[in-house]
Amino acid sequence: MKSFVLSVRTSTQNGCQALLAMLALSGFTAWAGPGDLLVGFPANDGPDNIVYQVVVQPDENVLVGGDFINWGPKKQPKLARVLTDGTLDGSFNLAGDGFNASVYAVALQADGKILAGGNFSIVSSLNRLRLARMKTDGAVDDTLPSLEFNSDVYAIVAIPGGDFLVGGAFTTVLGQSRPYLARIKANGTLDPTLSITPNGTVHALARQPDGKLLVGGEFSLVGSTPRIRIARYNADGTLDTTFDPAAGPNSRAVSRKVDWPDWLKDGPAEEQ
Repeated sequence: MKSFVLSVRTSTQNGCQALLAMLALSGFTAWAGPGDLLVGFPANDGPDNIVYQVVVQPDENVLVGGDFINWGPKKQPKLARVLTDGTLDGSFNLAGDGFNASVYAVALQADGKILAGGNFSIVSSLNRLRLARMKTDGAVDDTLPSLEFNSDVYAIVAIPGGDFLVGGAFTTVLGQSRPYLARIKANGTLDPTLSITPNGTVHALARQPDGKLLVGGEFSLVGSTPRIRIARYNADGTLDTTFDPAAGPNSRAVSRKVDWPDWLKDGPAEEQ
């Protein structure tokens, strides 16, 4: 298999990461060091439409969510897993027609199960309103029922122990008021400890090593406290009052997160 090396200069780490994400989707293997991007790759067929999220698993295989129907010649609606050589993982199969609309958010739980959120209502012929959990083989996990989000899910972050946080444009979950942000317990029930929510759509979520949760989007308040488009929550679901970016960004905070493995953060291993 032939390959070549491409060297690109970028001015920011974010620029490197954005380019790496796009390259990885076409089968690239890559490393980004300070200032330089070094890439060698084989040619591979890729998705036929937009990709919204890329998550790298501990085994360095890659989960991809988006608006695609096919991946190369194979039908693979909206969610795929790609091996380290850029080819589709044949052990990850979606039954039926897979997702019937876009997957905007993907998160990997500690047990290997996959959370997917978007604007879909059906997954593999089962009712799943805008959020579903998949087993490692691509089958729908029936231990998590449809949570009935009433509008789109844009962000998901897994929490140790099996709980997870969901952000989006929704205002109710399971018929209960949960504007734009909800914490779901491992058993699929709403966690009442998170009751202070933003007053606008949530597009981005991230969990810090200390358990605190960063939230970004189109809001100006969290509860009654001013927070312009970005806020931080304590692990217990209360607003972290020590984190106040004051004026905040002048437009909505949006993330299409790429979860990088340690080998990519630290650079390539030296050849033996």
